[in-house]
Amino acid sequence: MKQMQDIIYYNYKNKNPLAQGITEGEVRKLASDLGKRLSWSGKQLEPSQETLARLFNGLVSYYNQLSSTGYSFSENEHLQIVREITAYFGYIVIRSKGGEWDNPGGLLDVGIKFSGDFEGVKGNKITKSTIRVENLGYLAVGIWDGVLAGINIDVMKYYGSFAKKRIGESL
Repeated sequence: MKQMQDIIYYNYKNKNPLAQGITEGEVRKLASDLGKRLSWSGKQLEPSQETLARLFNGLVSYYNQLSSTGYSFSENEHLQIVREITAYFGYIVIRSKGGEWDNPGGLLDVGIKFSGDFEGVKGNKITKSTIRVENLGYLAVGIWDGVLAGINIDVMKYYGSFAKKRIGESL
């Protein structure tokens, strides 16, 4: 099977709507669709750090359940799942850490934009900026690729990468 990144890029170039970006207005529905896909209800469905921690195992169970019956996912189904993961993860990050939805183009470009004073290291130099954008599209691809390959992905480690603080904020 082709890598998800290649599938998304190919479909983006061929104008498949599922490989295009996600608007802010689509986020809640896509996040909810993921919860329904995983058969989560009630509190389980509410986007939170707790449900994010269960996300990978839920995706693995979903994939294994269907795969055990001989089911084969279409490219569009893979694209839809990556869209849902992207939206779900982004929704939780924005609710808990702030930021703005950033959607400059295709699904692989979707991210969250943070404003403030930031420091970073590039090579051997300290850099400063007032905007930081964290990509969600590639993150979601990594999670779904992990499910497909049977590789355990620590979703909370990804979430922790969004915990970088602005200058002057305590950790």
